[in-house]
Amino acid sequence: MSETPSLYDTSLHFAMQVHKHQTRKGKDTPYIVHCIDVAGLLASVYDDEELVAAGLLHDTVEDCVPYGSVTIPLLIAITGSSRVGRMVGDVTEQNKSLPWKERKRLAIEHIAVMEEDSVLLKTADIVSNLSELVRDCQEGNVEHVFTRFSASKALSVESYQRRLDALILRWAANPLLAQLGEKVEELHRVARV
Repeated sequence: MSETPSLYDTSLHFAMQVHKHQTRKGKDTPYIVHCIDVAGLLASVYDDEELVAAGLLHDTVEDCVPYGSVTIPLLIAITGSSRVGRMVGDVTEQNKSLPWKERKRLAIEHIAVMEEDSVLLKTADIVSNLSELVRDCQEGNVEHVFTRFSASKALSVESYQRRLDALILRWAANPLLAQLGEKVEELHRVARV
């Protein structure tokens, strides 16, 4: 008799399939590394299988190839969890055709209405992205690092600061906030903004 795979295994397998041919923006690093990092950050603060699964799956809707091939209803069907679907939906940009500034503004505004588990997922995603960005800046040419992104260095740094501020306002007891604050400070230092 075969054993039913765990939610973690199911989520990891699906995320690996969706992101199989993707790398991090402007790098050779497999995209799935970021998803596993986000899941690990979440597991470090809560023993919550659905939250960790959402960490693995958080970019599958927004960054799938072809775009639109992964939906929230599909994630709910795969995981058997409407909560996982809600959390992923909360951190997914709803309209990627909008200009960068508008997308980031809407994402920041949405933080105010998220449930705490989604806020934690959003925080882990930002901590992971910032950790990678700070590391890249420390290891290479800072100006070149920011050419990978849709916004200027100054706008990118400002956007991370605004996300931190919104997350503090939404849930000051968030167990990942201190780590996020440290990463934002590091980004200000290495980017010299």
